[in-house]
Amino acid sequence: SVDGALLRVVDMADCAPGQVIRYGYPRVKRLLESKEYTSYQYVLNKHPELAMAYQQLVAEKKKLKKKDPKRLQINKEIAKIKAKLAEEEKLLIHNAAFVATTVSKAVVDKEIYEQKFDVVIFDEASMAYVPQIVFAAGLAKKAFVCLGDFRQLPAIVQNNTDDRLSRDIFEYCGITEAVENEYGHEWLVMLNVQYRMHPDIADFVGKQMYGGKLFTGENIYEARQMIADNAPLEEEAMGLIDLSGTYSVCIKTMDGSKINLLSAMLSVAYAEKFISSYETGIITPYSAQSRLIIAMIRDMQERDKRFKNLSSATVHQFQ
Repeated sequence: SVDGALLRVVDMADCAPGQVIRYGYPRVKRLLESKEYTSYQYVLNKHPELAMAYQQLVAEKKKLKKKDPKRLQINKEIAKIKAKLAEEEKLLIHNAAFVATTVSKAVVDKEIYEQKFDVVIFDEASMAYVPQIVFAAGLAKKAFVCLGDFRQLPAIVQNNTDDRLSRDIFEYCGITEAVENEYGHEWLVMLNVQYRMHPDIADFVGKQMYGGKLFTGENIYEARQMIADNAPLEEEAMGLIDLSGTYSVCIKTMDGSKINLLSAMLSVAYAEKFISSYETGIITPYSAQSRLIIAMIRDMQERDKRFKNLSSATVHQFQ
């Protein structure tokens, strides 16, 4: 979400290079390839002589045997270059107008937590621990904005005895209770119009999770019905494939996750019907199932470029 937010700012704002910066390790392809919006790539591009020297040293090091004494000197030279780049990166994020990073990065990196920002915006707040929210609020000089949806996925908590971790910021501030009892809260602003889903999907979500208060924007039906009209469930935006009564076997992996081979195969086969025309995602609750499907997709990509339009991840990763 931090990558997406930064790219929205990039597309909307007219800022000079170095003013809108992603600090950390992006996942989005556009940022990975950018030499302007990620802090490390920006600094590297600004100092091509350092980048060239670094590449030459690494290449030279690869040619040497592990016990070659020259490796020690090369490592020292590489360390000097890294230190120089780190110093330039530090100056960059202290002078930028907009810095985007994750709370995990902010907590451990002094270049973030040792400075103050005029405004701090915390996105996906329902997935954060309350101490993380409090920490982020402490970085703001003038304003702190919390965005999130407590009807979506909560943070992953393995300690069920400590409610300081299991309660999100919305529950802690009384917002959840206010919504459930249908009275207002002075800190709550509900975004009640959605522009993403087919209305049939949104109506299900609205009824089950939002007490009928979620509405669909104009022209969304027409835009999404084109997809829903496709086979094998023509004119249906939602469908259920029931694998009970089949040879659908769930296997528990060594790390406690789960896989279901038949389900994975059917998911990929079903997705193949759409990948010529649409970007398609396969979502699963289990990381092992996601890894299995990703392996299947990669195998297919070697033979069929259409599968570049297909991706898979867990529910948390998709959110």
